[in-house]
Amino acid sequence: MKKHLLLLLSLLGFARWDWAAAATAFPALNRPASILVDDGRIYINDGPVVYIHRADDYSRIAAFGKAGEGPGEFKVHPNLYRGGVVLRCLDDGLMICSLGRVSFFSNSGVFISERKSSLFLGIGQFEPFRDGYVGLGVAGDARQQFMVLGFYDRDFNKRHEFHRLLIFEPGKKIDPVTVGIIPPLYVDGDRIFVLDYEGAVHGFDAAGRHRISIRPSDIQEGYRSVPVTEERREAYLNFFARDPRYQAQFEQDRNRLEFPAVLPECRDFRAQGAKVYLFTFRRRGGAHEMIVSDAEGRLLKEAWIDLRELNPREFAPFAVHEGKLYQLFEDEDDEIWRLHVLDLD
Repeated sequence: MKKHLLLLLSLLGFARWDWAAAATAFPALNRPASILVDDGRIYINDGPVVYIHRADDYSRIAAFGKAGEGPGEFKVHPNLYRGGVVLRCLDDGLMICSLGRVSFFSNSGVFISERKSSLFLGIGQFEPFRDGYVGLGVAGDARQQFMVLGFYDRDFNKRHEFHRLLIFEPGKKIDPVTVGIIPPLYVDGDRIFVLDYEGAVHGFDAAGRHRISIRPSDIQEGYRSVPVTEERREAYLNFFARDPRYQAQFEQDRNRLEFPAVLPECRDFRAQGAKVYLFTFRRRGGAHEMIVSDAEGRLLKEAWIDLRELNPREFAPFAVHEGKLYQLFEDEDDEIWRLHVLDLD
């Protein structure tokens, strides 16, 4: 069956999705880091400020948050990936993980409570899961450093760890493609998904048992790795040399950088509605490749979509919800951020 489906797709060619002409302006945004879509509402964080909009007419419901360490304030680290701020919806509100704390708000932005993060250095994120949370944070010592997945109770006390991703070993070169990126983590029903640094999405069950690794090379016929060309190298090096988040560290570590021969298979992903959306480094005519599988890694769809990027390492903020892709990107003419929506079905 899989071969027949792949043959049909190859005969028809990949579908191509482009943004509709209409887009909604969000003039208040300066440099949004992420967008989250839930039933009826859209949440956007722009540094320490969080905006809530209706999902039907995009009108603003509320804006809250500021930089600081008081109740309802967020400590945003300028050098952390996306500032270290992660938004996640609860059944009756919003949870925001920022540097060193976890804050809770109503779905209209009213502050409820907060807790200190139990993650090392407060770096990482929590995902609501059953009667507690799944946490992803840093661990290790002078010899090795890891991103660690574990289960936590309602008070954010660690129950047990169930997976590790190696970040650093002394004496090893630094990979400019993945260095400093906190792997995306998503919970979908009773499944937990995380992306590793080689570009595979790992799926775990409710007990933390590893159930599946989803790689484009396993589900796509004729998969070919994307080489790191000289042009790509220059794009990364120019980015590090100019971006204020990384300039100083880049000058210090530039002699330790070593590019891999090929890019990771998966660049980013989303897990939602019993589907896993894989976004690769492959491009065609300016569009990026999207591969959709079910939770068991069976191919559902392949497409080329007009997904915009901020730089060689980051897509512009996007979310997937109920078969639609929402992305914010800045109009080059008037420098206003606009929300664009793609119907992936």
